[in-house]
Amino acid sequence: MRNSCPVKRAKPFLLALLIVVIVLLGVLYFIVHRLMSSGVAQTSGTITVPGLKNEVRVLRDRYGVPHIFADDEEDVYFAMGYVHAQDRMWNMDLIRRAAEGRLTEIFGDREQKSPAAEWGTTLQQDVFHRVIGFWDIGKQTARTSSGPAKIYLQRYADGVNEWLKQNQNNLPPEFTIFSFRPAPWEIADTIALARYIAWGLSANLEGELMRYEAICRFGVERGWEFFPRQGDPHGPYIVPPSQKKYDPRGKITDPDYLPLPPELVSPEIFQTLLDAISPDVAFQPRIRPFASNNWAVAGSRSASGAPILCNDPHLPHLLPSVFYQAHLKTKDGLDVIGVTFPGIPFVVLGHNRRLAWAATTTRADTQDIFVEKTDPDHPGQYFYIDHWENFKTRKEIIYVKTKNGKEAKEITVRSSRHGPILNDVLPDIPSKMPPVALRWTGFDQSYDHIAFMGFARAGNASEFRDALMHMGTPIQNWVYADVDGNIGFFPCGRIPRRKKGDGTLPVPGWTDEYEWVGYIPPDEIPQLLNPQQGYIVTANNKVIPEEDYPYTIGYRYALYRAQRIEELVTSKPKLTVEDMKKFQMDNYMIQGRRLVGFYLNACEKYCDKKDALLAQAVEQLRRWDFHTDTKNVGAAVFHRAYYETMRRTYGDEISEAMMNYLTKYTRAESSLDDAVENGDVYSFFDDARTQQAETRDQILAAALKDAVEFLAKKYGGDVKKWQWGKMHKLELKHPFSGVFPLSLLFGKLIVPLAGGRDTVDSEYFAWNDDVLSAFAGPALRHIVDMAHVDDAVMVIDSGQAGHPRSKHFLDQSHMWRDGKYIPMWMDEKSIRKNLEGELILQPVVKR
Repeated sequence: MRNSCPVKRAKPFLLALLIVVIVLLGVLYFIVHRLMSSGVAQTSGTITVPGLKNEVRVLRDRYGVPHIFADDEEDVYFAMGYVHAQDRMWNMDLIRRAAEGRLTEIFGDREQKSPAAEWGTTLQQDVFHRVIGFWDIGKQTARTSSGPAKIYLQRYADGVNEWLKQNQNNLPPEFTIFSFRPAPWEIADTIALARYIAWGLSANLEGELMRYEAICRFGVERGWEFFPRQGDPHGPYIVPPSQKKYDPRGKITDPDYLPLPPELVSPEIFQTLLDAISPDVAFQPRIRPFASNNWAVAGSRSASGAPILCNDPHLPHLLPSVFYQAHLKTKDGLDVIGVTFPGIPFVVLGHNRRLAWAATTTRADTQDIFVEKTDPDHPGQYFYIDHWENFKTRKEIIYVKTKNGKEAKEITVRSSRHGPILNDVLPDIPSKMPPVALRWTGFDQSYDHIAFMGFARAGNASEFRDALMHMGTPIQNWVYADVDGNIGFFPCGRIPRRKKGDGTLPVPGWTDEYEWVGYIPPDEIPQLLNPQQGYIVTANNKVIPEEDYPYTIGYRYALYRAQRIEELVTSKPKLTVEDMKKFQMDNYMIQGRRLVGFYLNACEKYCDKKDALLAQAVEQLRRWDFHTDTKNVGAAVFHRAYYETMRRTYGDEISEAMMNYLTKYTRAESSLDDAVENGDVYSFFDDARTQQAETRDQILAAALKDAVEFLAKKYGGDVKKWQWGKMHKLELKHPFSGVFPLSLLFGKLIVPLAGGRDTVDSEYFAWNDDVLSAFAGPALRHIVDMAHVDDAVMVIDSGQAGHPRSKHFLDQSHMWRDGKYIPMWMDEKSIRKNLEGELILQPVVKR
């Protein structure tokens, strides 16, 4: 007879084990639920808030947009700080740390993991930002600021800090995960953050580094051929030459310009600097001058009879979005709505009841590199004209989180009269290399935030331009429209005037020949008010013909988006807001229209006619309508063939690091497209590794074959499945979504995406990635018909909230992708019809 005791004993054991597992899972669920519920914003009810003078009402609509009603600006900006902290405290603290070089305090010295970069650690990035000195600029400007601007900045900081005091034990989960509490907010933080954003919208440091390296490697003639001043020597121009002409005053552009001998500085230094400047670091939001569109049409071209203004600034796609929508209204007349940057209280892009404004990057050259002369006999000094000067120095302490606490790392930042010495960013740089200093308009003191205060209350073009006079950096193309029927283009900011040279290459710092001699006078910067053509378009294209203008504005402009927008706004006599929505989502590719015929002709000459798969791909190109919808096969074939063209044209002669930079960040397309159109005169088509001289058509045919082989290997042998949306995707993810198991808590969104780098619906990606992830694009879309300001619409790329448990964490992302918008209500009745919550911020009653 068998003994059944083991079975009987096993049942209680298994039951007990099951109970333990259930209890542990329950405890784990409770811990995770409590962790992830911490810091969710309270959006209804009443909160007593010390620091307020009078009651403030915060009405959040169904999209989470706060409409802040206060008696005066002191209270409205205090409340803005409180509300920003409610929805974005982690986001604010993270980007503040990035700007101020304080990421290692919480993350330690981590290797970067961003798909947009190859090199760097958090410590190296912190060192770079300390050398540039955003935090130092913030502290200096905070000390010298005065008047209402300083009061409002302090009130904003007070609002952030009051929320922090009230929520010490209710912070967003990221603070618990990394075991720290955010420091109080200061005016210096807001200004450092603003200057960090301005840095990302400035140029042309990378261009100088790249061009100098090219000249060192290829010689003067081929170096300039590789990286010319201007690609595409045509318009469209923002200011049509027919409407405004300039006297060049003897301006000369030397085609062989070379202010420094190539042997003076090793090109490896400049490549290392490019690496230091370029990468994204894990967990670090980064702003770069990718692209933007804005345009305005006059009432003569609109169905309503009033101007229509449109804007879609192209910035990094982040989760949460780089932008935060808000409406600020006071009893004494402030009534402005638009987007803010969390950490900065003012509406930067938007409209009030009388006017609307929009911005794109001008790409003005506001950065120059000066190479200083030193001598071992004069330590700590550099030579200037006829004497030795001491480097200015300051100590910076960077705290690096380690397993045993924090380690303090002290660095010495040197500066010459031209700016900080970039060598101090680089690890293990040879001591024999001369110091490289950076001159940037952003180092000069300016109170740019005053401009945004002025925008909010401006009532006409004159008042708007008066506000712009406070803008030092960045240089933007401001486009304007108002209820009186005016449209305008007002670029503003500090654009340097150079005693000699044009800012395209590093220059000697030991002579005064290349010094800046002030800035272009504001009244000499090209502007437009009510142009005859009835529209204004800016899309990072040329402002005016550079050769006809007495000063240097910039280089490496974009071409195709402005061309396409002009085609669209002139496509019908009367335009509506619905038209503008379609225009902002337009994904027609003029670059493809320009170049695809060259690929077809080249393939006819050199492709294997027996290659059936290649023939099918060529047929897709032949039938391509030049749109970049997600299902489009022609778009996929063209994009991969274009990348293979870049690789075959340049890969045989440039370093891998240079190739990475070329395919990720620079506007190499403009030079290459000109070369494809001009034919075999471009020396880089020849493969330096072979005996024979390759021609353009041989390169294009081979690139097309390479593209087909790649697409077949990745997506299979059915050409119809080679769809653009499989190659081109939007990936919105929280900074910790790639860290298991945090990915389960914070989530992410991956969707196929239309558009390309040079379509109106512009999505910026690195050419050399197998999957072209759009890491930047129209983070905001904004349209306002000045005949119906209350019906203005807007959308951002993710959502208002930074908390993953909020319904507004990702709720605008699908609308954004599908070309839909949310209303920007300004009337309280409309807001209340769409009310999600009303929060009363109550001051402390004095007895």
